[in-house]
Amino acid sequence: MKFHFQKTYFLLFLVLLAVEVCIGAFASGFVRTFVGDVLVISLLYCFICTYVRLDYRIVLLLVLLFAFGTECLQYYKLVDVLHIQNKIARIIIGTTYDVHDLIAYTVGGILVFGVEFCRSRKVSSYG
Repeated sequence: MKFHFQKTYFLLFLVLLAVEVCIGAFASGFVRTFVGDVLVISLLYCFICTYVRLDYRIVLLLVLLFAFGTECLQYYKLVDVLHIQNKIARIIIGTTYDVHDLIAYTVGGILVFGVEFCRSRKVSSYG
């Protein structure tokens, strides 16, 4: 594993973060509940890739495990078990388990995989 700063991933992270904030502040329905969860996978992926150089499949697997693990903690109502009252912490961790979130994370993972797979094929064809 190599540490580095990758400007492209950082800029993508900032754009995705801005989109997520806008979704959280202004959107409702399908966009907020599904699209936001699809995009959060890309957001986390880009954040990690900004600082760590690893095979994209490993990073994506770690991001998906984190997302699924977080959803699992929601199933067991972690915020209530730990008596977390901080509103921001409750939003970040989440309070409601929803199997549709797992589907959204999977869709997000497939999208990231598709983009990175095509990118890696393109790079290798020039090399």
